[in-house]
Amino acid sequence: REAFAQKAERLARAGQAEPVRQIELLRLEAEADYTACGQRAAALRKMLDERREAVEAAGRARKEAEAAARTRRPPLEAQLSKLDEAMPAYEELDQKERLYKEKKREQEIFHRREKELADTLSALGEEENRLQTAVNQATEAAIRLEETKREEERRHLRLRRLKALLELAEEEKREAKALLLEQEQLKKAQEKYEGAEEDYRLKNRQFISIQAGILASELKEGEKCPVCGSVHHPDKALLSKEDVTEHKVEAARKRRNQADGALKEAALACQKRRAGLDALKRRQEEQRQELAEPGQGVNDTDISGAPMNLKEEEAAYEQILSARRDLEAQSGARGGLLARLADLKETKKQAGAEHSALTAAKEEGERALAKLELELQQ
Repeated sequence: REAFAQKAERLARAGQAEPVRQIELLRLEAEADYTACGQRAAALRKMLDERREAVEAAGRARKEAEAAARTRRPPLEAQLSKLDEAMPAYEELDQKERLYKEKKREQEIFHRREKELADTLSALGEEENRLQTAVNQATEAAIRLEETKREEERRHLRLRRLKALLELAEEEKREAKALLLEQEQLKKAQEKYEGAEEDYRLKNRQFISIQAGILASELKEGEKCPVCGSVHHPDKALLSKEDVTEHKVEAARKRRNQADGALKEAALACQKRRAGLDALKRRQEEQRQELAEPGQGVNDTDISGAPMNLKEEEAAYEQILSARRDLEAQSGARGGLLARLADLKETKKQAGAEHSALTAAKEEGERALAKLELELQQ
């Protein structure tokens, strides 16, 4: 209970002390503001004293200057009068100096522009030469283009003929192989026909012999032979043991006739094939004559080297085509080059006229500048 009473007493005192502490803080803040105001007032008094001394010194200096001015004024007024009298001459001299500087600047501009125009004219001259060379080349290209076209046509015709000659040669090889096969067929047909002919003749003789044997077996001495009419038969034909009938003879005859027909067909086919082969050879000869260069014999055109010649001809033809395309491009550019050349000549003409006018103006300016220099020296 006593401890509680002590705490309560302390709290009561603390509550009474809080207003006092706030008042004390306000007092301390007021004292600090007063001290700062005092310091500012002292600084302002010091600055005011320094300003007052400066004003007094400036006043003294002004009085001294006014006194010195009163002393120097008469000679200055005399000098000013002389300057007033000389002012027109000075103004004229100043005007001449300004004019001289202006002329000097103009001459510098003239020199720079003259150099620029000279460089431009030089570049235009080089470009004109280049364009003129290009125009000449385009003109030559147009001339060569016509020659190249004719050479292209000649090469194209020669290449076509060479290909035709090669095709004829290949066709001749095929026809020659076919002829060999047909000749083999003809040989076989001939052999077959000969066999059929021999078989037919054999069977026919055998059939006749059999018929004669049958007839002889019925002959009697003293009776006439129905074939020769003889009544004596000392050497009668013997009856053959071969079994050959009229039907077999007829069949053999038909086989012979069929073989004969096949032989004739094979012979006709060979004849036609040989005629076609001869025609191919004649056409090859004609192609060789067309391919033969002037001064070259027909026999010099050897077909054995044709494949290599074909590659060479194709390469030459492609080269001609490439040359033609290049020449067409060069020739086609001629119109544009001529237009550019005309424009460039006009530009060069204008630049030359400007350069001549500028040179004349520069020379006139140099004369005026020399005159001004002489006047300024005087």
